[in-house]
Parts: sequence; C-alpha cells; structure tokens
Amino acid sequence: MNNTEERLVADIEEISGRNIVLDDRPMEVLDSLGLQELLARWPISETASPALQDLETVRSLAVYLQSEKHRAESEGLVALQPSGSAPPFFCVPSVTDDPFELLQLSRSLGLEQPFYALRDSVNTADRNVHTVSDVAEKFARAMRRIQPDGPYYLGGYCFGGVVAFETACQLRESGAEVALLVLIETATPGYPSLGRHWKLYLAALRFHLLSKWGRNDWPREVKRDISTLYNHGARLARGAVERFLKRSHTWLLRPQQTVIGANLQAVRLYEPTRYPGEIVLLNAKERPWAGSPLDRRRGWFELADGVVEEHMLNGGHWTMLAQPDVAETSACLKELIERASATRAKHASPL
Repeated sequence: MNNTEERLVADIEEISGRNIVLDDRPMEVLDSLGLQELLARWPISETASPALQDLETVRSLAVYLQSEKHRAESEGLVALQPSGSAPPFFCVPSVTDDPFELLQLSRSLGLEQPFYALRDSVNTADRNVHTVSDVAEKFARAMRRIQPDGPYYLGGYCFGGVVAFETACQLRESGAEVALLVLIETATPGYPSLGRHWKLYLAALRFHLLSKWGRNDWPREVKRDISTLYNHGARLARGAVERFLKRSHTWLLRPQQTVIGANLQAVRLYEPTRYPGEIVLLNAKERPWAGSPLDRRRGWFELADGVVEEHMLNGGHWTMLAQPDVAETSACLKELIERASATRAKHASPL
C-alpha cells in the first residue's frame, strides 16, 4: 500500500472500529456519522467530492484522493449525484453542515438529476466573524466552478435556505440567471419583528385561543401557548440586540466554538434584503404555529419582488428529508426543476 492508502485505511479502521481491506466499500463500512468524520479528516471536505456511493472500494477512494481531478475540483461541494441529463441542483444542508442529511433527497430524485450538497469547509471556530454573506460568496464561487454560467437551480434546508437565499441574491446581483430558488423548512431571519409586526402577536394569541376553546383541557393548552408566544418574542428581541451589538462592537460577538453555534449566530445577525425574483417554499404541515400569523416561514413573502409559491407537504421539520416523507418532498422538487427548466427553454426558443 502507498502512503495515501495506508492513512485512509487507518482512519476508516479507527472510525468504524473494525479491520478493513482496500477492497471494502466505504459506504458499507461507515454510517452517516462515520462518513462525516472521514470528510473532516480528509480534503474531501475542501473540494467537490464525487458521489461516495459510486466509489466501489477504499482503493478507488484512495486513487481519487491522489488524482488531479480531486485537486482541481471546487471547494465547498459534495457531489451526492454527479451525473445526469437534468440541470444540476445545488443544495445547502442545515445548521449541522452535514451534506449527507441530503443523501436520501438526492437519491429520491433519480439518476438523471445531478445533485451537489454545498458545505462550508472552513472551520467556523477559527473565524473571528462568520457571516451568511461570506459563506454565500464562497458557495457562489464553488457553483461557478462546476457550472460556469447560469441558469442556476439551488435551494437549502432549514439554515441552509438562508444561505441559499443570500447566494441567489449575490448571483443575481452579478448578472447571473437564477432559474429556481427553493427554501425547504426555512424560517425568515428577524421575522416577525417586534416593532413592525406586533399586531401579529395579538392575532396569533386570538388564533390559538379560538382553536383551543371548548376543549376540556383548554386552560392548560392556552397557558402553554402564551408561554410559547413569550419565548418566541424573547428570542426575536435577543436577535435584535445582537444585530445592534454587531454594528457597534463586532468583537463582542465572537462565534461559539462549534460549527452549529457559529451558524446559529450567523443567521441571527443576518439581515436579508429583497430578492429580485421568485421563491418557492417547501414547508411541513406538522409544525407548531403552522397556519398562524406567527409562522416564521412566511416572512419570505415580504422579501421577494416576484411570486412566492408555497407547498405544504406531509411530515415535520425533521422528517421531510427522511423516509417515508422524502418521497413527496423529492417529487415536488423534481416537478419544480422540470417546470423551471421547461419555462426557460420556452422563453429561450425563437418565435
């Protein structure tokens, strides 16, 4: 074995706790957490990796890691499905920065749909200021290395939707075409604002009082709703204070020493601008406050110059990308990509 093969085998054995050989398959030896650990140890996390499920053996992974193709590929991308005739879809994972949480979604879309998971390969704990705009700028560069010109099809899940939104804004500002922007279960930063949307709180309280009225246990449920409403307002107030401090004394707001902590802080400090295009929302039906005036996912309606299209899908926030709910999510996303692609082709064709 060469040096790369020896190091790779040693790392996989340490992560998996079992002895392996070069002909073993990485996707069979390691679970999702193990793959995440492997990405953290090797420069796969700094480049666009191929679909790991297509690398048949540890040996083939070692060959890839030593190749010119690996060194030349774009940083910040994991190709969960690199081949296919459809336009590539770029997607940002949640606050955990784990691209493999999107694996079932990419597989459910089929073999003809290229799917790249965007990730922030820079260790956020080493950065004094970690912002959504910085991450989006890097993702835009990474997308251009895979696809130099638009139209771009992109989206994000949870926190990733905020990054995808900012990335789309930067692409449009640079003159690139964004054919599709999809936000999956993404709350709107700073929405609702205590100052601008105080009437929503009164409407939400009325909404829940009426929905619980007449039940035997309605006093207890109303008490719980009022407590939730208070906590919701307190969280928004904390975000407003942090944004003020950021403008005044950035040094007071160093990120927590974790990727999740840094990402959470980044989204709290982010102030979205208007998007000069259309947005598609894929939201779960099984969510607290769903349908109420305080549904934080509905703030995107105020930020788009174009149409905001919302699809309410089965499942909850944590199940939309897992079986069995991912089937409906992927079917909806596939239809959106096909529709956007067909619309663009129609407008591009000569009369």
